Amino acid sequence: VNVDAQFSAVDGAVILRGGCYELVGHTDPWIAQSIWNGLQNRTGFRPNTHDVMKDALNSFGIKVEMVKVVEIQNSTYMGRLILQQGNKIVSLDSRPSDATAIAVRVGAPVYVKDEVLKAQGRNVC
Repeated sequence: VNVDAQFSAVDGAVILRGGCYELVGHTDPWIAQSIWNGLQNRTGFRPNTHDVMKDALNSFGIKVEMVKVVEIQNSTYMGRLILQQGNKIVSLDSRPSDATAIAVRVGAPVYVKDEVLKAQGRNVC
């Protein structure tokens, strides 16, 4: 399910909404702030790690295709960052919060596996 990332200032919460489901994940407050900055198209006085990654990927002609939240293990969400350079596509193991912080900077979609969204999320419709 394609989801929209939103930010909550409370405890570094990141809210992913898709269809009738809302999934709340918690991350380090600075990563949640980085996601918020990406959503607002803001860069601080100095670029953070996610800004540098965006610039590095762009410099090497690497496109962020998408982020996938694929499962949960021991209360930890597992994600994949899907990148493309020319005709080569790679799927990298990534923390969903870091991958989302990069994706929002380049306008790439974030997907949550339907089973994860329904099992871990709450119905908001």
